[in-house]
Amino acid sequence: MKTPTIALVMIVKNEAATLARCLSSVQGHVDDMIVLDTGSTDDTVAIAQGFNARVHHFAWVDDFSAARNATLDHSSADWNLILDADNWLESGHEELRRLGTEPFLGQIAIVNRFMQGNEARHTIEWGTRILPKGVRYAGRIHEQAVNPGNLARKRLDIRAGHDGYMPEGLAAKRGRNEALLRMALAETPEDPYLLYQLGKELALYDRHGEAADCFLAAVSLCARDQSFRYDLIMRSLFTLKQAERLERAILLAEEEFPYWQDSPDYFFCVADVFLDWAIQHPDEAESQFLPIVESSWLEMPGDRRAPGSVGIRRRPRQLSGRAEPGRAVREHGSGGPGGRIPGQGPGDAARLGCPHPAAEPMLRMSMGSHDVAQTLGRSEAIR
Repeated sequence: MKTPTIALVMIVKNEAATLARCLSSVQGHVDDMIVLDTGSTDDTVAIAQGFNARVHHFAWVDDFSAARNATLDHSSADWNLILDADNWLESGHEELRRLGTEPFLGQIAIVNRFMQGNEARHTIEWGTRILPKGVRYAGRIHEQAVNPGNLARKRLDIRAGHDGYMPEGLAAKRGRNEALLRMALAETPEDPYLLYQLGKELALYDRHGEAADCFLAAVSLCARDQSFRYDLIMRSLFTLKQAERLERAILLAEEEFPYWQDSPDYFFCVADVFLDWAIQHPDEAESQFLPIVESSWLEMPGDRRAPGSVGIRRRPRQLSGRAEPGRAVREHGSGGPGGRIPGQGPGDAARLGCPHPAAEPMLRMSMGSHDVAQTLGRSEAIR
């Protein structure tokens, strides 16, 4: 039986700084390397030719799918490995020769490296980067593999690095993706996936208020079975917190609670929101907010994870009844202008001293085995 062939397929423009790293990481592990250049003015083409890659040229038309499909048209391999110049194959090279003959959409682990403050961090996401012959892309940006035959998606033991979110990479493409996303949204303004991607793009550049608006619009349009909804909710909570829109974050957390009770990430995000609120309201923190933070962090489900969960599980210092709220304020700052959220009617939450009716179910869901009324220092019980 003939051994299936595989080709590396890339689109590039002015990638002289990183292209050699990418090509060297796969050289000897693929049967062909195809590089489509969209107008480089540096040494990109010469570097690709130095690795014996087949170089083709393409006039950029503000459409990533058009460029990717043009590249795929030059490939005759049974399988195509899709990488960008800021990717490199870290492990799993041997898996490229074990793909077999039955077509599927192959997902690989992409390690996204970025800076958080002065600290280098990374996250892992699964991306569809191995396509069988004949599969093409759709979408101006954040293009997706078209799958009319409903091919199975299969996670492979392959890991690729990505440093395009490091400061140098972000600076190089600042504004490009946003412009393309806005062009796409002008064509389909109620596409939740494009709104989600625009929110992610804006958040990369710390435009958290605008990002939160995009995420919330996406939430309102996104079906609950959409594959990206989980990440959308977690990013929404984070950006609302960063934008100091804590009331809206609490309301969103309340709305979404029934759907993410097995998610450690969800409870961590909830705790993070309430911690900010506690910092802004230190006089009320120990009796009302820090118990929620403690319970959310320390009682997060550790084994049951929602699809796409990154499994955040941390054990911070004990908070409720043991930490001095004033110390948290001194360590973390005031959290920005606050102001107690007014109650909205004479419900139980107001009687128990909760700052907003939304906090009642949040208290109930977060406290777990704790006695909520006792924690709040009240005799009444939440209904």
